[in-house]
Amino acid sequence: MPFFTAQKFQQCSEFPFQLAYKNSFPFTIMRILFLPLFLIHIIGAWLSPLLAQPRCMHLSDTLREISGLTYTTKGQLWALNDSQNPASLYLLDVQTGQIKQVIALNIPNRDWEDLASDPQGRLYLGDFGNNLNKRKDLCVFIYDPNLKTLDSILFNYADQLEFPPVKQTDWNFNCEAMIFWRDSLHIFSKNRFEGSGIVKHYVIPAQPGKYTAVIKEQMMLPHAVVTGASMHPDGRYLALCTYFIGKKWGFLPFTRCALFFFQPNQQGCFFHKKPIRQKLPKYLIARQYESVCFIQPEVCLVGNESRGPQKAALRRIRPRPN
Repeated sequence: MPFFTAQKFQQCSEFPFQLAYKNSFPFTIMRILFLPLFLIHIIGAWLSPLLAQPRCMHLSDTLREISGLTYTTKGQLWALNDSQNPASLYLLDVQTGQIKQVIALNIPNRDWEDLASDPQGRLYLGDFGNNLNKRKDLCVFIYDPNLKTLDSILFNYADQLEFPPVKQTDWNFNCEAMIFWRDSLHIFSKNRFEGSGIVKHYVIPAQPGKYTAVIKEQMMLPHAVVTGASMHPDGRYLALCTYFIGKKWGFLPFTRCALFFFQPNQQGCFFHKKPIRQKLPKYLIARQYESVCFIQPEVCLVGNESRGPQKAALRRIRPRPN
């Protein structure tokens, strides 16, 4: 027969010295310190991906008009400038933002506005900036850094019949945001600051050719013009980068910068329910955020152009999509 039965062990589980210790001063101190130490541990684990690296990386003047970012499956961070800049791609150090390599391409930079990549590492350069809403040469260039090959996708918007539309309030054919997802390119319109606030979602094949982009869905995003897009590495949600400069009540200056997070459904739609909005740092006036990309599941980079005293920079942001 064993020395302790289960019943006897339960009855003897607390001996007098144990009970005395639990009521002792050292044990009370331990209980008081446990909660803050536990909270410090949790907060440290939550912030560690950001604290391990600088929150802000100032960029070279070469990238003073950075408008597109993408992080490839091979761990490469690529960037590009928008119009009136050389037709070049820039490979950046993900830790410092410094330029590691410049690839000059023999193609025009009419108005490059975003950059995306697929699982094979091909880069998609969105030459679809259209501030005046009158372009008929919208294009996405496809560049393979490994094979050094170059191709293109030509497209038009199915719902644009005038170049430009007669009413400026209908000028919603300027796009600055694009992702590669489910073997297609998804393009999001940038409405005018004084426009309707509607964001349109177009889809075209991610293959060379000529296509008509049809609206898949649209949503009202007041006080937000979309300037960049990135898909979470696990495909759990889409991040749209936005900023806004306007006036309240017709005279009071008003600015806003934010990321919007959208969860996709099985049909490949993002606008089926209200998004989550996360403010971005703006420091009195809105920074001209033009690009966003995930570099880790819990960390994304947002890039702002140089504007007045504000210098071009990349900022590490911990997304809060919930």
